[in-house]
Amino acid sequence: MNAHDYIVKLDWYLHKLPMDERRAAVSYYAEYLADAGPEGEAAAIAKLGSPAQLAAGIRADAAYEDLEDGRIGTKGVRATWLSVLGAIPRTALAGFVAGLIIVVVFAALIVLFAAGIGVIVGGALGIATGVLGGMAVGWPTLLFYMGCGIVLIIAGSFLLRFVKWVWRHAWHGVSRLFNGMRRRRDLRNERRAAS
Repeated sequence: MNAHDYIVKLDWYLHKLPMDERRAAVSYYAEYLADAGPEGEAAAIAKLGSPAQLAAGIRADAAYEDLEDGRIGTKGVRATWLSVLGAIPRTALAGFVAGLIIVVVFAALIVLFAAGIGVIVGGALGIATGVLGGMAVGWPTLLFYMGCGIVLIIAGSFLLRFVKWVWRHAWHGVSRLFNGMRRRRDLRNERRAAS
């Protein structure tokens, strides 16, 4: 990537900044790369990092200045959040997202498993209540509670089977999702290396 391409990409990544701040940043880094000259251009670009990383730092600095100057309305909070996200290296952000997805899927499966166990226990308690209470009150009560208990045990068993099926397929789906993300990242890296 040459200096011109770098500056064009930097300008694109800074498109959400106010125009005067954007022009000042682009102008500063264009001069910086021009001062490096054609022979030092590659080293200067390597020192700055990718245009996305540099833009994230510039946005973070702008958001910090807004905080310091007291200009932190709704747009400022949003800008700060975006700049914080932009400042995180993509690998860390991908790791955070991966961890979040895994935790959510795992928590949902645990909740479904606990619900299945709870329904089965409720069914067993219904049968016990029917046997103990129904004998004192009468046969219709005994049959009602035993029937409800059996239905709950069957429903809980189906719920546990569903959890087992989801467990197998959810992790397969999560694995496919992150393999796809890795492939797209590798493809982007190959394209960058080729250009």
